[in-house]
Formats: sequence, C-alpha cells, structure tokens
Amino acid sequence: MTRPGSSTTSTSALVLGSLGGKQERKAWRWPILGATLALLVGAGGWLGMRHLDALESRMVRSDTLLLEARAQILGLKKSLSGSERGTSDVLLRLSGSNTIGDELAPLLAQGWLSDLGGTQARIVLDSALPEHRQIKARFAGIEAMQKVDVLARGSGTAFEHLRKGLCDLGMSSRPVSESDLEAFEAEGILDMAPPASEHVIGLDAIAVVVHPGNPATSLSMADVRDIFTGKVVDWSSLGLGMSGPIHLVGRDANSGTHGFFKDVALAKAEYGAGIVQFPSHALVAAKVMEDPQAIGYVSLPYVAKTKALALREGSGPPVYPAVFAVRTEEYPLSRRLYLYQEAGSTNVLAGEFLEYALGSKGQALVEKAGFVPLAIEIGSRENRSAVRLPAALREQLQRCERLSTTFRFSKDGKLDSRAKRDMGRLQDILAQSRPGARLFLVGYCDSGADPIEDISRSRALAETVRGEWNHQGGTGSVQVLAGGSWQPLSNNGTVEGRARNRRVEVWIHSR
Repeated sequence: MTRPGSSTTSTSALVLGSLGGKQERKAWRWPILGATLALLVGAGGWLGMRHLDALESRMVRSDTLLLEARAQILGLKKSLSGSERGTSDVLLRLSGSNTIGDELAPLLAQGWLSDLGGTQARIVLDSALPEHRQIKARFAGIEAMQKVDVLARGSGTAFEHLRKGLCDLGMSSRPVSESDLEAFEAEGILDMAPPASEHVIGLDAIAVVVHPGNPATSLSMADVRDIFTGKVVDWSSLGLGMSGPIHLVGRDANSGTHGFFKDVALAKAEYGAGIVQFPSHALVAAKVMEDPQAIGYVSLPYVAKTKALALREGSGPPVYPAVFAVRTEEYPLSRRLYLYQEAGSTNVLAGEFLEYALGSKGQALVEKAGFVPLAIEIGSRENRSAVRLPAALREQLQRCERLSTTFRFSKDGKLDSRAKRDMGRLQDILAQSRPGARLFLVGYCDSGADPIEDISRSRALAETVRGEWNHQGGTGSVQVLAGGSWQPLSNNGTVEGRARNRRVEVWIHSR
C-alpha cells in the first residue's frame, strides 16, 4: 500500500529533477556553442589563411613568370637590336649634349628600364669620368645587371659618335648642321637628314642671367650681341644705373649651348675676348652668383638663384623665358632638345626608348628635369590676347584662345619634325578639352619686297598645315588666315631669322 502523498512527491521530484536537468543542460549549452564556434572560426581562419597563402604564392609565381617572360622578350629585343647586343649587358648607348646627358637622359633611362620590367634601377656616376653615367637595373632570369650608358661631352660628340658607331642615339641641343651631314655622307651614312632622323623630346630656353643685385630686367637682342662680342664693355653704356666692367661668362666650345648662343644671339659673330668658359651650366650660374659684374647664359633648369632677363627682338615686346613663350618658341632664345638616330635603323631598343621619351611617362621626366615638355596647352588671357594682331585678324580672333604650339617648317617647305608630332598632340587636346572647337591656322612669313606677296606666302604656309591636318585624319572646322610678315620674331637679315619668322599659330574658338 502506498503511503499517502508518495505519488505526488515522486512526481514532483521527477518534474523538479527533469527541470533541473534541463536548466543544467541549458547552462552548459552556451559555453559549448561558443567553443564550437571558436573552433569553427579558428578552422575557417586557418583554412582562410592557407587559401590566402596559396593565393599569394600563386601571385608571386605569376609575378616571377611575368618577370621571366619580360627577360626573355628583352633578350629577343637585344638580338634584334644588333648581334653585339645579344651578349652585351649594355642595352643602349647615348652620347652628346650635357644639357640632356647630365640629368634628363639618366632619368629617362632609369624610367625606361623600370618600364621594361627591370628592378632596382639606379643611376651610377663615374668618379673617374664625370661626364659618364651608367643606369643599371636587374632583370629576372639574367645574371648580369643590364645597363644604359650615357656620355655627356657636348652636342658635337653626338654626331661624331653616331658616325663612328660608338652610340645608338645622339643627344643634341642644336639641330644637325650641314657640315655634320656632309661628314655622315663621307662615311656612307645617307639617312641622317631631318625630319626622319630627328626626334624632339623637349624644349629649353637659354636664359641670359645676371647677379640678383643687378638692376637690369630686360635687354634687346642687339644689346646682348654687343655685350657678348665685346663691343660694350662697361655697364654704364647700357643706361641701367650701374657702372663697372662687364665680366662675360659662358659655356665651352664643345657645348651645343655655346654654338646655339653664338649662332642665334651673336648672329655667328665671335665671342668677346676675356670670356670665361665653363664645361657645365651649373658652373656658369655659380660664377654669375658670386660676381655682381658678371653676365652669362645658361639652360633654363640652371637659372637657380640668378636673375634671368626678358629679351626683346627688334620692335617687339620683351619676352621672359616663361613656359608658354618657350612652347610657342617666341622667346628669342628658345631651343629644342633632340635625340638623333639613323632613319633606317633596326635597333628595336633605341626605337622603344624614343617612344618612351615622347610618351606621357617620359614627358613627365622632361618636366621633372626642369625642361618644358611638349604637351600643348591653352594660353592664359595674357598669352591669347589678340590685341597685338593686325586689325583684320584681331576682329576674327578676339574671342578665340591661342594654343601653345606653333608649326614650323624645314628647308624644303614641309613641316619639321616637331610639327609632325604636334599634329597628334593637337588632335588629343581638342578631343579632351575643346571637342567641336573651330580651328584657326594663322600663317606668318619673313618679310619680302611686296606686302601683298607676303600675305599670299603666309596663307600658303597655313594651307600646308591644313593639308597635313587633313592627311593625318584631323576633323572639324578649319579656317586659314594670313598675317603676312606682321611682327617678326627674329631678324629677317639672317637665314635662321627668316626661317623662324615662317610659322603658323593655332587658335581655337569653342562653339
């Protein structure tokens, strides 16, 4: 017989026990779930890390394969560039202008080697030969570091070394001369005549510089000629509020700058006696900085703390060597920086280096070195003012913008090497900045005996540009205008001056 209440007690105990078990299991559930999740996360993280490691390993392997492929391609290019290149660790040899070779060419070579897939690209100076630089880079799969040799001994060296086969590209701050071409022909090299052999990689200006304490701000080109030929020997003769002997400073005879300044600024006259000459622009600038009586000339990147003077040609306004004036080549001592290569050359590496220098990466390095890149820009209000134009043109162009390219011509009347390249640059800026703009080509010529004939000749120059524009696929409205011999940029009494005055400006009007 059961005791009273025993059933209730047992059921209660059972229920309580069951509830206690559930509560106990519930209490343990969360730690177990937490531990399980931690394990899963840990396992997932470990698996994830293994996946990432594998992915990184594949990426490293892919990079290695890419570098090895680039090295194989480089080997093929070396073979195609000449039998001696196949086994040599020197990919390219540049000789000539120290204006280009001191800094710009090494920067271009360093960038180009990196672009080819080289690593650790660096510029190495030669302590025994200051004008020599080697730019080295390492390529996967090639034991020896690959090099570019740059020898900067002056522009004359460019043509001498090209003639003798001692370099692949000649660096020059002056165009190849008739005597250079005759020397090439004597060696049986017949394809060095521009424009096919000539590549303009940037623009420069020769600044006439004085000590910062000198009161001068501008000089006429006639003054510059009289000073550097020794006709004017004392500052008091110039009416600048300064007196004392003028001390002349310049570049040595091996320099293309020396020849350019003599040809353009001095109209081929001889330098004055007593001029102190230096092998580099930096030394010229340093001498001017230490001598308040000195006057010299240097490439634009070397103006530094000296004082650059504005120059005026004839009755024209003084022009400072600012970027826009250098790009249009209206500053009287503007000049081009050239690389020369035989037109029929099969040197693949040299050709690729040229394209790199002319491309966006190379042009950024031209600017980094202190020179003016070749990109076309739209002029500021001051640059594009039509006020200076003759009345007939002023009315048509008063609401237009001037571009920083000015087309020029070779001796045979065709567009020169820069002008041909500028056609493509002009198409680019119109597409990017002024789509649908009307294009105005304004021709100018050297002065002749008949002003009406001058108008006709200047129009013909503009028509030549329009013809090339159409030939290269240029589109849109193009109008030709003629300025005759209005406001010459240079002396019509010299061959070089007349050539400089034959030009075509570019203006645009946005619709």
